[in-house]
This record gives sequence, C-alpha cells and structure tokens, in this order.
Amino acid sequence: MARGPRYNPAPPKFGPVPIWRLSMKLFRAGHYRSAKALKGLNFMLFKTVLPPEAIVGDNIRLEHWGMGSGCHPATTIGNNVHIYQHVQIGSTARITGEDRIIIEDDVVIGMGSKIVNSPGHTLVIGRGSQIGAHSLVTRSVPPYSRVRTTPSEVTPRTDPEAVAAREGADATP
Repeated sequence: MARGPRYNPAPPKFGPVPIWRLSMKLFRAGHYRSAKALKGLNFMLFKTVLPPEAIVGDNIRLEHWGMGSGCHPATTIGNNVHIYQHVQIGSTARITGEDRIIIEDDVVIGMGSKIVNSPGHTLVIGRGSQIGAHSLVTRSVPPYSRVRTTPSEVTPRTDPEAVAAREGADATP
C-alpha cells in the first residue's frame, strides 16, 4: 500500500522563522540595527513583517513561508503555533505599552485571518484554538475554541435575456 508524503514536524533550516529568531536574538543583545536589517531581509525574501520585539515560543511554523503575513511588535506567540499565509496580527496599542496580543500554545491560524486588539485591552487566543480562514478576531478566544466566518452564500447566475423578459412581463398590467 503506497503512502503519501509525510508531514515533517521538524522546522525548516531556512525560511522566515530562522531569520526571525536570529533577528530577535540580536535585538535582545542590543544589536538593534542588525536586527532591523534582518527584518528587512525577511520582508524582501518572504514578504513577511516579523518584528524582532515580538516574543515567540518553540516550533512556530509559518506555512507557505508566511507569505504576506505581518505581526505587531507587542505580540507573544506560544509553542507549536501554525500560522498560514496572509495573516495579520495587528494592534493600535503602543509597542512599549502593557497591551499585548497573546497567542497561546497549539493554536492554528488560517490564511487571511486578521487578529486585532485596541488600546486598553489585551487580546488572548486560548490554547488549542483554531482560527478559520479569513476570520476577523477582535475579542479574546477561550481555549480549545474554533473561530470561523459565516459560510458563503451561493447565488445562481441568471440569463440576462430571461431577466429582461421577466422584468418586461412584470411591467405589463
């Protein structure tokens, strides 16, 4: 019985996350310009905005190279978090303030999702939660929850001649 390719749990040796980790390490050591230069390199190579001020746990995965994703510097990301492409983690809070976005362990954030908090609030995505694709999260999410958008509605196409005929039939007394 043939098996498909296996999911590789090991983080990649090259990609946005190793560059991000090096940037964070340099930032904490006081090498601010080098850290910002690596942030710029990450943007040039992968179109990701990953600030060195963020706090990131182990085994974070930016699926599809994190293409188009961005993160606010006042963000804490836990262990074993999977973030897909075009995810925005943003805030209007100050970088040095007490307000943060906290993403706990084992969270999956689907593509195109937006996580936004406002000044005066700390937003927490609970452990083991799943954020569906294209979701907008503006409030804290309890642990082991699912957030998803409303299912889309399908409207069948109609023939323009049939619509015109119907409109003409409705106009006659």
